[in-house]
Amino acid sequence: MRNYSALDKLKETTGYSYWLLPDEYAAQNLSSLINQMALRLSSPPFIPHITLSSVPESAAYERLADILDSFSSRNRTLNVYTKDLICGDPPFQRFYISVNKPEELLEYSESMDLLLGGKYGRKENFHASIYYGFNSCSKIKDQFSKLEMGIPEKLHIQSIALAEINGLPDRWKIVHKKNLLS
Repeated sequence: MRNYSALDKLKETTGYSYWLLPDEYAAQNLSSLINQMALRLSSPPFIPHITLSSVPESAAYERLADILDSFSSRNRTLNVYTKDLICGDPPFQRFYISVNKPEELLEYSESMDLLLGGKYGRKENFHASIYYGFNSCSKIKDQFSKLEMGIPEKLHIQSIALAEINGLPDRWKIVHKKNLLS
């Protein structure tokens, strides 16, 4: 594993999270952006996603997988369109692409809240991150401008995943995934 000294002050994170995943084409485009930014700014690469919900800390994997299966059998795929590149709060919202369709994404979040039995879903600022870290916004934007790549215009949300969040983002992994209804 690479040493990301710029992220030394980043606390280790653990637990699970539900992610909405784009189709293969959009995922490849986002992965390319994420990987290029990671190389240029010495940060960890990660799986492209839109975070839908955190989960109760005490929840067992089996229950979370069952909830994901239930969610995927009730909700349809969705197209979201990208809007702006935003430099936000470090480290996990440092540089991201905002997306439209907040009403539909909020409905997904509320559906997940019902299944989880609490308020765990994201309620605002739905986005797809392309960089995690602590660099200045000016440095991030400068490096992005040198990529000669644009952001995808549309993300077709095809599936939902249960991600195991354990340590830095390059160690996060999908442990259960299901396609949404077509």
